[in-house]
Amino acid sequence: MVKKSKSRKYITFGIVLLILFLIASGIAFFIHNQNKKEAETKTRNFEVEKRERENLKTEIAQLKEQEKELKKQFANTQTLSEKKLTKEKLTSLQNTLFDKKEHWKNSAPTSASSVLKDEKNLDKKKLANSLKRDIKKQLEDLKNGTWEEGDIQSDPAFKFLFVRHYLDEKDCQEIADLLAQVQELHGIKREQERAEIDEKLSNNPKLFYRSPSPGGVSIEWKDMKEFYCFQGKQNGLDFSLMIPKNHPALNNVLFNNGWGVNSEIGNFYLIEGVDNIPMESIPPAYHGSSPKYNSSKDKFVGLKDEISVNYFQERERERTLI
Repeated sequence: MVKKSKSRKYITFGIVLLILFLIASGIAFFIHNQNKKEAETKTRNFEVEKRERENLKTEIAQLKEQEKELKKQFANTQTLSEKKLTKEKLTSLQNTLFDKKEHWKNSAPTSASSVLKDEKNLDKKKLANSLKRDIKKQLEDLKNGTWEEGDIQSDPAFKFLFVRHYLDEKDCQEIADLLAQVQELHGIKREQERAEIDEKLSNNPKLFYRSPSPGGVSIEWKDMKEFYCFQGKQNGLDFSLMIPKNHPALNNVLFNNGWGVNSEIGNFYLIEGVDNIPMESIPPAYHGSSPKYNSSKDKFVGLKDEISVNYFQERERERTLI
């Protein structure tokens, strides 16, 4: 009986071990399969994303060519009515192109959002050092006068906004200090640019400056609501020249929107026909709408006012001086 009892215990123990082994094997097999499926899914997703990016790249290239052709067409068109139609086509295409570019940037492996996709494998130190290198390069370029504003997605300050919570406190502080230096240099650069703008406007009453921006100024004034704002000078006084967005004269030019669209176009324009338009006092509530300078006096162009708006070329400066 004792032998049978021991035998049963061994058998029971063996069965338990077998069951545990089978369970462990099943779990291991399940985990292996899950990992395999995840790896296969990642590979498929990567291939899909790769194809999508390749297709998107092709679309962007095609749209750029169309944009180039429309710009040539716009430049060669003689009448304002024809320019208006071409400009509408160009603007529509540029909006599509801008959206495609944004999609491309956001899906790029180096974009700020993509950096955090694989958070558990994030190398915090490597990321911090990369940001520091980029900011130091930006500082060097600013000091040398070789810095050019580029894509916001590649701006280290923009990336830092996304990843700062994942970095060590010491690295965060070092990066913040470097960015403070960048901001200080940007401030100096803006002051220099403002002084240069002021000097140019002071020397030519027909010359106006428009700050790069994607839209106009929203002000309800004399049955008009949307304006493009230009900064000018008259007798040493800064004033804003407000031209309705649908004024025919604006069909003659394109504008730099500050987001990379028409960035090759300068921000100075020769505007004629506004000398006799009276200065008007604008309520203080409207002052914040002016994109570059705020003044207590503004000139509002009416839709029926005959004015001309042309690009300003530096070589024409002497000819246009009064």
